[in-house]
Amino acid sequence: MAVIPKRLVDQEPFVLSFDHPGVAPVAATGLITCATVANLADTDYITIGDGINPPWVFEFDKTGDGASLRTEGYKASGTITCDTDANAADADIVTISDGINAAVVYEYDKSSNGVTAGRITVAAGTTAASNATALAALIALHQPDLTVVDDLAGVLTLTQKFAGTFANITITHTAGGFVASATGLTGGVNPAAADGTMHGRKQVNVSADTTAAHVAARLRTAILAVIPSLSVTDNSDGTLTLAHLWLGTGGNVTITENVTHSSFTVTGMSGGVDAASHNATYAKKLMTAQRMMRITKVEYINPTGIAGHATLYWEVALKKGSTVMAQWSTDSDVVGQGTLTANAVVNPVLSATDANLVTAVGDVLSLALTKVSTAAVLPAGRIVVHGRYIS
Repeated sequence: MAVIPKRLVDQEPFVLSFDHPGVAPVAATGLITCATVANLADTDYITIGDGINPPWVFEFDKTGDGASLRTEGYKASGTITCDTDANAADADIVTISDGINAAVVYEYDKSSNGVTAGRITVAAGTTAASNATALAALIALHQPDLTVVDDLAGVLTLTQKFAGTFANITITHTAGGFVASATGLTGGVNPAAADGTMHGRKQVNVSADTTAAHVAARLRTAILAVIPSLSVTDNSDGTLTLAHLWLGTGGNVTITENVTHSSFTVTGMSGGVDAASHNATYAKKLMTAQRMMRITKVEYINPTGIAGHATLYWEVALKKGSTVMAQWSTDSDVVGQGTLTANAVVNPVLSATDANLVTAVGDVLSLALTKVSTAAVLPAGRIVVHGRYIS
């Protein structure tokens, strides 16, 4: 009777599925290395944005005469001079607009008989000062976008809290009424350039400074005054470290500078990474083989997808130790590979060497995501492994 030799036989199939959820989101950062005042030219500037609002131009002012452009804008303001009760009449009015909300009409109630519907009652006082103080409290309550300063002698100064021409609206009042006179609101100037894509220039006054550390301190103060979404750390050596307070790629906005001297340099903002994505080469251990296995097919699904590129691409590989078992490249020059279509199944190419597809007990399988050059971030995805156990 013939003896059949013992041999390895493929047995029951298996399917293994693993997600790669991505890395934690990261904030964009940047570094500014300042020059000494002697190495700055008057009107040298640096442009910084946060990816949320239009960027700002920070202009170094060596002479102390102000920035080249009135780009911070100006707030509209005006005054109200009140009169005594003796010179006022019942139902005198003053109308004030903040430029944002509907105008408010304040009516003097000398007779204590109520006011016209929709108007705010100003209870009658006696002196100009008491009438002004009563009106100031009502404006603060009903028009919080206006700042009111009471000189306690009958004169109120009103200022819109936001810069711009929108608040240049004349205060009107009953002639000879409890409001004797009014000016403004006038003087509002828009903070943005005409095309609306960039704020104007923010002055960085270095006229009293000398060192690079002085310049850095002045620049930090200017940045924090207008870009609250950035944290700025003064390293006390003439450098500033910037970090976005929001995580993600949205903060990757390049800092540019127009300073002639080479000692002034900038890097970033860069390095921001969105949640559930990869911006660097990444490896994740998936499992340790408990039995001998043969890999027969691998699938990869990326719900968001990523476009293929000839030089900036990712390699997605299933590995056994350092051995590649199957791989997909988003290199658009690789025939049959390239773009990962959103929520589509692709099949990483199996190794042509059969031994590479077989695992021994104890072999560690891992997912390797290799970034080539400055490829775009790779969103989270899933790898599915098909195979058969071996006995």
